[in-house]
Amino acid sequence: MKTLIVEDSTTLCAIYKAYLGGVGLELHAVHTLADAQSALMRVEPDLVLLDIHLPDGNGLDLLDNTAKMPSPPAVVVITGH
Repeated sequence: MKTLIVEDSTTLCAIYKAYLGGVGLELHAVHTLADAQSALMRVEPDLVLLDIHLPDGNGLDLLDNTAKMPSPPAVVVITGH
């Protein structure tokens, strides 16, 4: 399962990758909203783990892009707020 992790904290991103990599997911990680928008088309993920507070915007803005995809991925919103 292709999984896109959108998380600005490099520490949290490393934790997610360490755990999820152990269960056999194909992981792709980005740290900004702009990179996430680009990665959606490039990666075509099955699952997006989406942080809300990103340095260049609100992660929820990515939901419109995921909904317009031919095969929309499942999205799990994660936040410390």
